[in-house]
Amino acid sequence: MINLRSYPQDLSKEDVRSRLKDLNIYDGALNSEGKGIAHSYRKGKKVIFDEATGLMWQQCGSGNQLTFDEAVEYINKLNKKKFRGYKDWRLPTLEEAMSLMEPSTMVGNSIDPLFDIKQKNIWTSDKEKAELSPWVVYFFKNGCCGFFDKNLPIAHYKYWRHFVRAVRSGQSS
Repeated sequence: MINLRSYPQDLSKEDVRSRLKDLNIYDGALNSEGKGIAHSYRKGKKVIFDEATGLMWQQCGSGNQLTFDEAVEYINKLNKKKFRGYKDWRLPTLEEAMSLMEPSTMVGNSIDPLFDIKQKNIWTSDKEKAELSPWVVYFFKNGCCGFFDKNLPIAHYKYWRHFVRAVRSGQSS
């Protein structure tokens, strides 16, 4: 089983590039030579279990794009209602979210078709080291990850809106 970090960290772009290369994970900008993880997906009701990583994912995720604070609340609601019988859902780390990335075989599709492709960009629990804004994974175009840059015209990442695809480690409850 491939062991992916499950706790949040502050990561620089170089930290991310190095880890993606170590794991051979594809990123259109930071590791375009990456082949991706050889997943072994098993589909359940509203979830997908990946036997290669031991992670259980929401198949669809949030129906709308949310601010980061709303994303945290979305996770809290999943846990309160014990989505699929579990109360340990969380935002994925960048490593976990990027593990879903596949080199694009079709325009606009860098994730396995078992997953709902509506969630083309998802929040992660990791933050960029210098900017302290959450890393986001983009499953469209060439597929990549990125973060809020304080030099962008939008005043602050808290106004950004992305989807949520919750994850949990498959063994605990």
